[in-house]
Amino acid sequence: LENHLEAIMKATIENMPAAMKTNKDAVQRYFHSLLRNILPCRVESDIKKQKIMMLVGPTGVGKTTTLAKLAFRYAYGDKRYKTGIITLDTYRIGAVEQLFQYAKMMKLPIIDSIEP
Repeated sequence: LENHLEAIMKATIENMPAAMKTNKDAVQRYFHSLLRNILPCRVESDIKKQKIMMLVGPTGVGKTTTLAKLAFRYAYGDKRYKTGIITLDTYRIGAVEQLFQYAKMMKLPIIDSIEP
């Protein structure tokens, strides 16, 4: 991920107007704008049927934290949905325990891949 971001930043700086390169804030705004255009983001509309979300990615990118934030948002947001967590993580030490703690704090059901 770091290599990709570095390549994007390098390409961004190479292609931006020279006058903009001297202004740190302008570079940051330009980079953020570029990332928003590259990385698709969508606003969730009302959920009308069951929805399953799966988070997949390399270690250390924030999947566990993002999962907890999403679970809280859907369970306790303006519109409350029946929310639960299923984890298949067997790689990172402590990941399952961390999710169980999040689920306990939010009073959400959780199932891990070790359970039958």
